[in-house]
Amino acid sequence: MNIKATETKPQNIVLSALGESRAFIVLTSLHDDTSENIWSFVGRQGCKTMIEFSKPSDGSHKADTYLGQKEGGRVGRYYVTLTEKRNNRGFEERKYSYKEDTKGSSLKGFKQFHVPGRNDDPDRQSILDLIEAILTWQNQLSTDTPILIKDGSNFHRSGLVVVLLSEICRIVKHEGQINLVETVVSMKHQEKHIIHSAAQLRICYDTILAYVQKPGIHQNF
Repeated sequence: MNIKATETKPQNIVLSALGESRAFIVLTSLHDDTSENIWSFVGRQGCKTMIEFSKPSDGSHKADTYLGQKEGGRVGRYYVTLTEKRNNRGFEERKYSYKEDTKGSSLKGFKQFHVPGRNDDPDRQSILDLIEAILTWQNQLSTDTPILIKDGSNFHRSGLVVVLLSEICRIVKHEGQINLVETVVSMKHQEKHIIHSAAQLRICYDTILAYVQKPGIHQNF
């Protein structure tokens, strides 16, 4: 008996936060040979930010080659150009411009925050630097512009980022109101693997504390 193979489609996990039903979209099964599909997904969902956590075996160049090259060119039906690349402590920023090859299509901006390395828990300062860089580029969570997350480590690192982005956006939106426990509980109800341990919860607490103690932050509340 012949059994016909079926195509495995990407499984995406949608997470809500702060009343936004699609604050995050976690890409769980996209492969590097789906460049055009990724840009199509980005455009269709209205995304302007991707946070990617890569494994050591991926290599330092892998995260940008499937999205597009610096000199620009076609990725399927899209024109894509890597316009800026910046190395930071513990992560890299890559800014792209892209447009679909259709009449009237406008040029759009998109930024990828690439976090290479192992699945060790990050230190407080490196994760705070990442969160602040993301919020400088996209300063709020919104269903209209959900943040894409690509992570093959079962939320080991991305879970921290999801919780911290949600909590810091809450602090800003509600003028200093902090409720880390509520944020963690809400996120774990949606995806049980977010925040793996008491040590990760401590990282969240220490990072929030470092954020609110930064000069110029508490005066705004």
